[in-house]
Amino acid sequence: MALTNPFDFTDQVVVITGPSGGLGGPLVRAFAQGGADLVLADIADDPLEALVDDVVGAGRRAIAVHVDVRDQAQVDTLAATASREFGKVDVLVNLAGVIRRIPSLEHSLEDWKLQIDVNLMGTWLTCRAIGRLMLERGHGRIINFASGAGFHGFPGYPGYTPSKHAVVGLTKVLAIEWSAQGVNVNAVAPGFTDTPLNQEVLDDPQRLQGVLNRVPQRKVLPADSVVGPTLFLASEAARWITGFTLRVDGGFNAT
Repeated sequence: MALTNPFDFTDQVVVITGPSGGLGGPLVRAFAQGGADLVLADIADDPLEALVDDVVGAGRRAIAVHVDVRDQAQVDTLAATASREFGKVDVLVNLAGVIRRIPSLEHSLEDWKLQIDVNLMGTWLTCRAIGRLMLERGHGRIINFASGAGFHGFPGYPGYTPSKHAVVGLTKVLAIEWSAQGVNVNAVAPGFTDTPLNQEVLDDPQRLQGVLNRVPQRKVLPADSVVGPTLFLASEAARWITGFTLRVDGGFNAT
């Protein structure tokens, strides 16, 4: 393979679900700076407008689409909109996710189902809808977002942890089914990051220290810690990687 800039996404089209969360902004801006056009899909509308402005400011095109990833019709509309507006999708990043930190005996069925539906079913529906477009072209890169919780059991995570374990499994299945047709499917599993999703732990010194004691680098990961790994998996530099979950966790998994 010729030595080229792996972060050059000039004229590629990237769909990102859930970009209004803490990890989304750095990823959106990085893809735009790399030359990509973006389709930003989220259930929250207001944050999307600022992200669209960021992309336009980088000289690229972007559209915002209101999507609840639990709703198949809305996800199918997302795929149709991306195809109509840009003619193709090169990269899909599934960021949309929720978490509820509640002990198992107190965890309501509604909270449990919400996490399974958004984190797992939403990822599956979006992979399927966008994957069809990619398979028709014979090319695509899908990056699902799992979690360190996809490899470990954590108390108080009876819905989140199983959902992220399942995302790891789904990633493997789709890679086996689709990679021979030119669509690679991988996942990123972030460790403990400085995002609103983790604010309740960040605000509790005792809980936070308990987390950091398991992280060899002894630091909370910044929100942009997943940018390089995600862009790598979306690039031609990762052509021969599929069905893999890349852990970006400051060494947590080594403990």
